[in-house]
Amino acid sequence: MDVSAVITVAPDATATGTYEVALDREIAGAAGIDSLDEFESSVAEGDMGLPDGSSLTFREEDSSYVMSAAFTGIPLQEDDLAAEVLEDGRVRMTFRNLGSADEGDTMGLADGSLSITVTMPGRIDVVDGFEQLDEDTVTWSGSLTDSVNALVISDPAETGSSDGVPVLPIVLGGVLVVAIAIGLMRQRRAV
Repeated sequence: MDVSAVITVAPDATATGTYEVALDREIAGAAGIDSLDEFESSVAEGDMGLPDGSSLTFREEDSSYVMSAAFTGIPLQEDDLAAEVLEDGRVRMTFRNLGSADEGDTMGLADGSLSITVTMPGRIDVVDGFEQLDEDTVTWSGSLTDSVNALVISDPAETGSSDGVPVLPIVLGGVLVVAIAIGLMRQRRAV
């Protein structure tokens, strides 16, 4: 079983994103799930920890049954995934995975993977347990049986430059204008 999530956290600590679970057909068969319809029924009957209001779709892909949940503007208030606005206005998000598989593991947890990518609202101030990809995005990847307790805090008021204006595009634009002007002046002198 492979689980992945891509989440964008808003300044009010609500989240929008997707969550996917891919279950290998062989493992599904060992658990008594022999078709996409049976996989869909098993998801409907079980507690997958999906956010309320998620839009679910199911598909067959390669050798797996895949459930995809899309959600918009939901509060993250679970023990394993939570977000909150701190008193100082920054946003904190925590991610926990207890990471255990027992000997009777019939769902492929021991061989499964877990990945989560989170885009925070503003520049990240604190990262613990995640890999930071850029100023506002973190990721974590591992086995479903890995234990992790990760934390990220960002400041929605901070967007990468002190005044909130992206400096690099302005500088590059200025350099481009100067280069074009120099090229036109050289062209006129040549004539």
